[in-house]
Amino acid sequence: MPPLRELGEDKTRLLDHFARIFAERAGAQSFRLDDAARARWLAYPFPGNVRELRNIVIRLNTKFAGYTVGALELETEFAPVQPGAAQGHDPQAEARSALSSGQPFDLVSAMKAVEAVYLDAAIEIAQGNMSRAARLLGISRSTLYSRLEATGRAGARLADPDPAEPPVPPGPRN
Repeated sequence: MPPLRELGEDKTRLLDHFARIFAERAGAQSFRLDDAARARWLAYPFPGNVRELRNIVIRLNTKFAGYTVGALELETEFAPVQPGAAQGHDPQAEARSALSSGQPFDLVSAMKAVEAVYLDAAIEIAQGNMSRAARLLGISRSTLYSRLEATGRAGARLADPDPAEPPVPPGPRN
C-alpha cells in the first residue's frame, strides 16, 4: 500500500471515516475542517501513516467536537513536539542515531518513555477523565491504570467520574 502522502483525496476520506466513528463512540458531533484546514490536511505527508492520521482525528474530535477547525488549530495537531525534541523531528533518524552511537541502548526504557508521552497526552486531552483517556488510547480503563503504574505515573489519576455516569463531552476551545 502506498504511503498516505501519495493518496491525495483518500486522506480526506480517511479523515471523514475516522471522525464519524470516533464521534459516534463519544456520543458527540464530529468536527469539520474549513477550506484552509482541508487544504493543509491534503498537503500534510503523514509520516506516521494511517496510525498518525487516526490519532490526529481522535485529538480533533476530543478538542473540537461539533466545531469547525481552522488551519491554525489543525497545524498544532501535526507532529506534536515530544519533551526534549525539536519540532518536526524524525523519529526514525533519532532511533538510528541512538542505535549507532556506540552507547548502551535500552529498548524497554525507550518504549516506556514513548508510552508515557502518549499516556500523559491522553490524560491531558481528556482533562483528567480516565475513562475518556482510555478510549482515546484504544485500551480499557484498567489497562490504562496498569500502564500508568508500569511507567511510574500512578499519581496521574486526576479525576475519574463514577463509572455509571456517562462522560461529559469536552467543551469548546477558544
